[in-house]
Order: sequence, then C-alpha cells, then structure tokens
Amino acid sequence: MKEHFRIASNGLELAVESFGAGPPLIFAHGLTGNRHFTRLQLAPLADQYRIVIYDQRGHCDSSPITDPTLYDPVQMAEDMTAVLDALGIEKAIVGGESMGAATTLLFALRHPERVEKLLLTAPAFGDEPNPATADIQQMGETIAQLGLERFLQQAAIRQRDELKWSPVVIERVRQMQGSHNTNSLALACQTVIKWQILHDLTALSTLNCPVCILAWPGDVLHPLSLAQRYAATLPNAVLEMLPPLPGLFENPQMVGEIYGRFLQSSFPPHPAESIVQLHPNGYVEIVLVGIVEGAQLQKLLNKMNGLFQEYGPCNVLVDGRYGRLGRDPGTLLTLAKWKPDSHLQQMIILTDSNLYSKTTIVGTGQGIVPSMTTLSLGAKPIYTSDEAQARQMATEPEMDWLSRKGQLIE
Repeated sequence: MKEHFRIASNGLELAVESFGAGPPLIFAHGLTGNRHFTRLQLAPLADQYRIVIYDQRGHCDSSPITDPTLYDPVQMAEDMTAVLDALGIEKAIVGGESMGAATTLLFALRHPERVEKLLLTAPAFGDEPNPATADIQQMGETIAQLGLERFLQQAAIRQRDELKWSPVVIERVRQMQGSHNTNSLALACQTVIKWQILHDLTALSTLNCPVCILAWPGDVLHPLSLAQRYAATLPNAVLEMLPPLPGLFENPQMVGEIYGRFLQSSFPPHPAESIVQLHPNGYVEIVLVGIVEGAQLQKLLNKMNGLFQEYGPCNVLVDGRYGRLGRDPGTLLTLAKWKPDSHLQQMIILTDSNLYSKTTIVGTGQGIVPSMTTLSLGAKPIYTSDEAQARQMATEPEMDWLSRKGQLIE
C-alpha cells in the first residue's frame, strides 16, 4: 500500500511517499531528480522492504527554495532525520543518489546509530570541487533565463541529435526535470554544485556499517575516482559498476536489483575471518568472510606460503561470496604474486555474480580484469558463481591456464 505524507522540516514541507513492507529503507534523490524516478529505481525492493522516498527541498512537490542558504547540505541531511522521526523510524537502511548521496552520507556521519546499511549511488561531492561546477551553474543560469519548458525543449534536441539518447530516455529526463519550480531548480543548480561536504575523506573511516556504492564511467558530474576513494576509505564498502549514462534511465530498476543483492548477501562485521585448508585432491580453498587486510592478510599469506612449501604447486579456490579481499587494490595481486617461482597454478574466484566479482573483489571499481594484467602466471583469474564448477576447476592440475585467461564463466 502506498502512503503519502507532508512532513515539516526546519520551516519547510517535504513531500514523502512510503510503499512496500518490511525493514525500512529511506532514499534521497539527486539534483534535478524527484521521488517518482526513485520509485522506479527501488521498485524491485518493495516486496521485502518498506521504501520511504521524498522530494528533497526545492524539488518537485516539496517547498520551493528562493534563499540559497537553504540549500545547505547539513540542513538537507537533517531533512532525512525529520522524515524518519515523523514516521517513527529509529533505524533504517539509508541511501541517496548524487546530491542525495551527499546528504545521506552526512546523515550517516551525524547519526551513525540510526544507519543499518548505507547505499550511495553516483557520489558527486566530497573534499574537492566538483569538476562539472561551471557546466551545472551555466545550466541553472539558462533555466532562469529561458524558463524551464524552453530549456527542456533545447535539452531534448541535444539529447536526440548529439547524445543519441532514445525517445524513452529523453522523455524520462523531461518528466523528471520538468516536475520542478523553475526558480527553485535554477537556484539549486547554481548553489548545490558548489558543495564540498568534507574537509577530507578520513571521517568516512568511522562508518563501520556495510556500504554499497554504485558508479559508472565517463560522467564528469559523478567522477568515478570519487566513488573509488569513497570505497577505499569506508571500512565495509563494496563498489558496483553500472553501464554509462543513459543506462540509468533506460533501465532504472537495475539500481534496486543490485542493491537488493547487496542487502540480501551476508556481510558480516569487520574484522573478517579467513579459513585456509588443503583438500586431499590437491587444491587450497580460501574462504573469506568480511574484509581481509593488514596483519590479517599477512597471516593469511604466510599460511598459504606454508602450505605451498609443504605440498608443492597447488590450485587455489577463493570463495569471495561473503566479503572481499581488502580495501587495498593490490591485495588480490599480492595474493597471486607473492610466490616468485609461481607455485600458484590457477586461481578460481567464486562470487555471488560476475557483475559483483568484476567490480568489487579488489575494491578498485575499475573492473577486475584490467587490474590483473601483471599476474606472475601471465594470466587472469577466472570467475564463476557456480560452486560445483569452481570446485571442479580447482581440482584440474593440468588445466590449460593460458587458453582460459580473462574468461568470465557465466
């Protein structure tokens, strides 16, 4: 059942919507977005979660803004507090996209006890100026000069002729951006884009809740490098890659689907536990639960080194379904290269899905394949979500490694 509310926050009114049933999940949209598009994104989660979405101040059906000081990131973070308080929700899964990712992150830093898990789509703001500042400010000035309708008409022509977006994508963008008060949206573009919400990212290391970050390449407004820095600093974060824009508008449900897999996965608290055992048929199995790093990683490597010295060349099956190999982008590389004489014959990575394995197993966010090109074996690991297949491959001592390098097993 869908419910609608008008909730007061610091003298403003927020348009709030709730649907679905289960543990509460609240999500804040981005600059020029609205709750209607967020509903499309999170629809796959409604069977298992109570979804709470709202129009951020100055957007769509919430109070318009004429004072630029009201587009303050801390005040907007507290809008989330106001919504949760009004609905009697003490603790929730919290998330946001772009501008909403910034306000949600600030909420989590200010109220960590109220955060079950954290979902961040396309981070745009951190400790440095956004590289698209001039373009978005110009967009705001153009909206103010031309009016919203004329701006959207011109934008649609560019999206069709230059960007080659499909009619479906163009219409979705038009409906989303056309839902706002003209002056309020123009002011938001000129004000929000200048945010720097943190002096540096070290504060993120205090957030120990599980975090899932979604990002995509080739978007100046949402730098992939910022998402990677988030993932490297947050203690329990995974980074998932989406297709480049306009993929988000072509298939908005993919956001909810990826978040759904993350929320349903086992993500135990830090620190992790690792289990290393030698199987009688000649392969080493490593089960990683949580995040393995630092002294714990060295202990793991020492144990593997001892096994290899005692038993000679082995195949390795790394079960990464329940965690990841560490925040250091070189962790998996180290695991594969630490033995100079290449006693490691092959490495099979068992994961929840190929999408997950390609983007998060080393925490770089650039994809697993490019980061594995310097393996001492001259080959790349093999990924599979099929446990029986992974174990069978790990028992094949004479496997032709080079013929399968870089292969992703569906």
